[in-house]
Amino acid sequence: MVVPTRNEANKIPILLKSIRQSHHKNLEILVADYMSGDGTPQIARSLGARVIDVDKLCIGSASFLAVNEAKGDIIVRTDADAIFPPNISERFSRAVLLHLGHIYVGSGFIDNLVAFLYDKYWRELWKTAGHFMAFRREQSHPF
Repeated sequence: MVVPTRNEANKIPILLKSIRQSHHKNLEILVADYMSGDGTPQIARSLGARVIDVDKLCIGSASFLAVNEAKGDIIVRTDADAIFPPNISERFSRAVLLHLGHIYVGSGFIDNLVAFLYDKYWRELWKTAGHFMAFRREQSHPF
């Protein structure tokens, strides 16, 4: 699981706890922090994540470096404000390429309904920003 972060101290604990509640217990969690000033790396480490420090202020660089550092056969890239249901790793294990929708934590029903509709019906997969993606390592382009 690859999570790029910058100043996500209030969100990363919720994500990491949801990952730990997964049915799959052998998940590597790799946080790629790009210059947080709010203690995000320390919080992530205290919750069992491996953290790499990225010295470039760029989410793309953080994601790229973390994917290259990840050791698993299936790479999952997510945002820090995500929450995963307990059975999510089962969906990932069947993935060649999987793109999931998202839920806005702290937002209301309407915001989340619009996000769901956007992800499901309007946005083409290749136009995604890269959040909530799972792919097998052998399917990835060698960096």
